[in-house]
Parts: sequence; C-alpha cells; structure tokens
Amino acid sequence: MDLNSVSMFVRVVQLGSFSKAGVELGVPKSTISKKIAELEVHLQTTLLRRTTRSLQLTESGRTFFEQASKSLSELKSAEVYAQEANLEPAGVLRVTAVADFATQVISPILAGFLKKYPKIKLELVQTDKVLDLVNDNIDVAVRIGKLTDSNLKSRKLGKHRYQMMASPAYLKSCPPLNSPQDLKNHTCLVFAPRSDFRVWNLKTDRYKASIDVNGQFVSSSASAVRMLAIEGAGIALLPVPTCVSELESGKLKIVLPSWELEEANVHFVYQKLEFTPLKVTAFLDYVGERIKPMLQY
Repeated sequence: MDLNSVSMFVRVVQLGSFSKAGVELGVPKSTISKKIAELEVHLQTTLLRRTTRSLQLTESGRTFFEQASKSLSELKSAEVYAQEANLEPAGVLRVTAVADFATQVISPILAGFLKKYPKIKLELVQTDKVLDLVNDNIDVAVRIGKLTDSNLKSRKLGKHRYQMMASPAYLKSCPPLNSPQDLKNHTCLVFAPRSDFRVWNLKTDRYKASIDVNGQFVSSSASAVRMLAIEGAGIALLPVPTCVSELESGKLKIVLPSWELEEANVHFVYQKLEFTPLKVTAFLDYVGERIKPMLQY
C-alpha cells in the first residue's frame, strides 16, 4: 500500500477539500484525486463520494480513515522521536488556550521558554472555542473544567478558581443576595465556553448548590462577560486569576465569597502518541512548572 496515498486521503478528509489538501501538501488537486482513486482500487472499495459541493465518507471509508489517521499519527511520532533522540527540542509548536488564560497566565512565561529553546517556533492560538487537536493541528491545549475526551493524555496543573463578581453600582440597587438560591432573582452574565457552564455548580467547604441561573447574557468570551459585569449589567461567575486588577481597583467585588465553581481543574491535554515529541515535553515541563504556583489545588 502506498503510504503517500493514505496520507493524502487522510488530509483530504480532515480538511474536507481536495483543493485545500493540494495547497497544504504542495501538489495539484488532480494528483491527489488520482492517488486516492488508486488507493480505492488497491482496497477494492469506495472511500469517498464526491459532489460539486461536498465530500462524504462511505462506511468503509470512515472505518479506514479512523484507523489510518491513528496509524499515521503513531508513525509520525516514531519518526520524530527517532530524529530528536540526540537533538534539542525544535520545530513548530501549536498551543491553544482560552483567551484570558492565555494572555494573563501563559504569555508572561513564554519569553523565558523561547529563550531556553531557540529552535522552537511557538504558535499560541487564543480562542474560547474547544479545538480538535488532530483536525486543528494542535500539539498542546489548556482545558479548564471537566475533561471529556478519553483519547487524549492529560497533566493536571491545579485549580482555576471561579467566583461570582459584580460591580459596586449593581450591588447598590440589586435584590438581596444571601445564598446561591437568591441568584434566581438576579440578572446573571454567563461565561459559557461549554454548555455545562450555563448551570452554576457551586460549592463551599460543606455545601453544594446547582443553580440554573437567569442568563440574560451568554458568551463564550470571558472578556465580554467581565466587561458587562464592570458596567453593572449583572453578576458573573469568572476566573479569579484573570480578574485581579479589577478586584484590586474595586471595579468588581466578589459576592458570596464562600461559594465558588465546583469543577474548575486546569489540565494540559495532548495526543496519545507512543513517543511524545521533545518540543511538547519541553513545553509541558517548563510552562507547567511555572503555572502550578499560580493555581490553587
């Protein structure tokens, strides 16, 4: 079997386009089409159904794609491991994290990391969208909250404390707020990078409460939610480490300070490969060691 054809097929499926795969791989679209046709002949099955607007995997094509992409990933990892055995960490390293965490927690550490590893070219993707490590070509992702993908390796860094905050102006005119149940009488600003964040699962040392808040404003951007909270639009459940300046200046105040988000652990996640590339290991060790003191276990 021609591994080059298999690689082209996998990339076409991941990108959803012959043209995009051709641009990325630096070969004509016709060459990719021919290689995949030869692969189908070799396998004696149809892998893709093509129309003018879309690509659709056949049942056998989906099974082959899942196995082939996994095998190619492992082969690439073995190749990288062999090449790096006696070398220093190098190459393009793509890391993703939610925007606020990336800016305020990770970014200050990166100058030292790049100085220590000058052969690494780091690309930091700041987005509140949960990216797919394989399809989006991500080496390391920072995930906050409950992990849901068992196909990834993880390394726990600590806990990102989330507490309820509001502006002094809002607190002057708002209804009484003595317990989490009172939140139902308040306007809430919901930071929801995932659907499960729309329900506030709160805890103290002794108690727990699950509140389906009245979310007049919902956003996947912590910055947008924080800005509205500063302007007095309501109560927000926000990560404490990214709101330090607003809390110190008095623009925001913590309400119900004994209550915080129940599940807010911070993990590095990365692909399960037989051999983890040196560039990934270097990032996990260097940045992880410096992030841990900032997070509460």
